[in-house]
Amino acid sequence: MMTRIAVGACFTVSEIYKKLYAFFWMFVAAEAWFSEGRTNLIQHHIETKPGVVTDASDWGLGAVLSQGVEGVDRPVLSPQFCSNRLNAKDTCAVKPIKTVSVPRIVRSKYKYKYNVGSRKNIIVIKPEKFKVNEQKQFLKFGLINIRSLAPKAVIVNEMITDNSFDLLCLTETWLKPNDYFGLNESTPPNYCYKHEPRQTGRGGGVATIYSDILNVTQKTGYRFNSFEILLLNVTLSDMQKKSNVSLALATVYRPPGPYTEFLKEFADFLSDLLVTVDKALIMGDFNIHVDNANDTLGLAFTDLINSFGVKQNVTGPTHRFNHTLDLIISHGIDLTAIDIVPQSDDITDHFLVSCMLRITDQSINHLYLYSALNKIHCVKALNNIHLENSV
Repeated sequence: MMTRIAVGACFTVSEIYKKLYAFFWMFVAAEAWFSEGRTNLIQHHIETKPGVVTDASDWGLGAVLSQGVEGVDRPVLSPQFCSNRLNAKDTCAVKPIKTVSVPRIVRSKYKYKYNVGSRKNIIVIKPEKFKVNEQKQFLKFGLINIRSLAPKAVIVNEMITDNSFDLLCLTETWLKPNDYFGLNESTPPNYCYKHEPRQTGRGGGVATIYSDILNVTQKTGYRFNSFEILLLNVTLSDMQKKSNVSLALATVYRPPGPYTEFLKEFADFLSDLLVTVDKALIMGDFNIHVDNANDTLGLAFTDLINSFGVKQNVTGPTHRFNHTLDLIISHGIDLTAIDIVPQSDDITDHFLVSCMLRITDQSINHLYLYSALNKIHCVKALNNIHLENSV
């Protein structure tokens, strides 16, 4: 026996599918009202009340099927749950209808506006934090004679990230003035670089790769015949734009060979530098055997830096032939954790040298000023030393 029901009855469509009941429209207008109501449901947001249990999406497309979940039909449409855009006639038409809701297609009258179909699809993007860590306690520096950067760019990139260097000074990059590929490949994300290539001839070149938490500017006008130099001003500021540390950083490469001119030019450089800054760090390959107490150049260079009151911090071999060639010279700052790490001969015959600078006012509290008279006395003393023209 099949029972005929009207749309106003409270039977579900699933029961109709079981052929327990037949379905018909009580009057023609009801079908028209239903079509109009369905159109409104498709076009407008269905607003459900808090606490209403439903498996339907917040943004939905009204369908004429009942939603059965675990044997229970869950209606999502009734006058109190429908969009407030529906009038009494519309709600009358859809009152007995139980629906399932699926994600709707957004149709906006504004063609060039961006629309989001579902709030559930929104990804929360955390705002980027200020890059300067107010609690940063140390800056870590590295130095290596890389002997051709281009084929070892990936190695240098990993060297920076693996050791968490804030700055890495490179000597003998062997790059031409317009050769940027090797530098780009060796610079990790959130790092930058400065490079001073050798202007004529082959080889040479010095560079510094540094974290972008640092404010770095290059000081120009420093050119010497006997050594190559890249001089930078490095500043680390906290979130209040207050400078935590500011120092001059020089990356130096002195090629082997006659050194009389080098001693004079380096004395000139130190004299000019130390009257303009109170904190300085000079890192580089000097090709001077400062470890050899009988080396004439090593003795003369040690006397030179001692006369200016600067400190040479590296002890121990930095080259596979067991000489100390790569030096870290400091002025007005105290360095810690001086470390020397041998490298594979496939990378370079020099070792990786590193150090750390603690960022506190107590560790940066010295000021040395030298007059021109100091420079004159230093040069005179060097002239009295018998210098040879070979290492």
